[in-house]
Amino acid sequence: SVRAEAVESARAYDLACALAVLAPRIGARETTRAAREFYSAAELLDAWPFLDFVNIRPDHRFDAAAIKGEIEKRAA
Repeated sequence: SVRAEAVESARAYDLACALAVLAPRIGARETTRAAREFYSAAELLDAWPFLDFVNIRPDHRFDAAAIKGEIEKRAA
């Protein structure tokens, strides 16, 4: 169970994990394009700080810098 005040952070972390799974398969640009169809720019920016943490997990290997760059482009 997640505390009510932590729900937004948990969602941002989950989105970062989803980006990490998809990016190696279809690339950073397509991953963020697809995510933008379902998530707002603000939600993608909320996930941005979690990408480095997700990238150090042994079950995720992706180019965090590329995803961050694409998020910044799409959020502008």
